[in-house]
Amino acid sequence: MESNQLDRYMDWYAKTWIDKDQQRLPDAILDFFPVERTPQRDTTEVPQGTEDQQIQDVRNVMASSRSRTARQFGKLGSEYKRYRKSADLIPQAQAFFTAAAEVIAIKQETLVRAVFKTETKLDAVAREAKKRG
Repeated sequence: MESNQLDRYMDWYAKTWIDKDQQRLPDAILDFFPVERTPQRDTTEVPQGTEDQQIQDVRNVMASSRSRTARQFGKLGSEYKRYRKSADLIPQAQAFFTAAAEVIAIKQETLVRAVFKTETKLDAVAREAKKRG
């Protein structure tokens, strides 16, 4: 899809689904995905400086950046927080669970408990699989 076709599609989508007069999506979801148009950059302009200077600039930036090892990032999922009940939810999770519960027509508390139980069961299955090799 060409850039201008994608822009037209996104404009149509915004008008169809995110029209401020007849909003079909909850504000809680839209807060996660801003839809305001951003000014387009002219991609035809040639950057200043020679190619050698640009290469040197990139090298300088790369040399000054600190690489991270896997240990610095921690184990994948180690910082994931599970929520046992609605009262434990942080504001972002609260907005997400509220919107999701409305879409599937159940109480938020029921959804939070169901997700918690599912995550617990998945962990148990993963641990069993790891033990078996």
